[in-house]
Amino acid sequence: MKVYILAPANRASGGPELAHQLCFAIKRLTDIRAEMCYVDVRAPFDKALAVDAVVPAPYKIYETTHVSDVDVMCSEDSVVVFPEGLTLSMSYVGNAQKVLWRMSVDNYIKSTEETNLSYINDNVFFHLYQSYYSIDYVNKKLDAPRGMYLSDYINDAHG
Repeated sequence: MKVYILAPANRASGGPELAHQLCFAIKRLTDIRAEMCYVDVRAPFDKALAVDAVVPAPYKIYETTHVSDVDVMCSEDSVVVFPEGLTLSMSYVGNAQKVLWRMSVDNYIKSTEETNLSYINDNVFFHLYQSYYSIDYVNKKLDAPRGMYLSDYINDAHG
């Protein structure tokens, strides 16, 4: 198994930092291989995934690598973690197991207008929840979702 964690390319904000932290934690705490997958949010969905981008300077401390070929992510033994704002890209990773990290319900609603709830219901095998608000939202919108609460932490540089 290999885990790929999506984050917008060339963007430094809370969500991308969480993605890098998760990649770092998986690599540090398990034997599972994990890499980032950068997304060009300005490109069409079919060309947006796995762009070759420079790791944002604040995230170099997490020592992540990134994939630059979307095809390597499309196998059944791949797990791809999507932040809620990039769910419209889910269909482009083929047979990969899809995980949806619910960092912000409001960002999901704003970016998708909930147009892909049916796809998510049928194709996401696991949800990661950053808030109880997101757990409540998903339980009301989807049929028997499986998931777990996953909190974040503040980088020591912010302390």
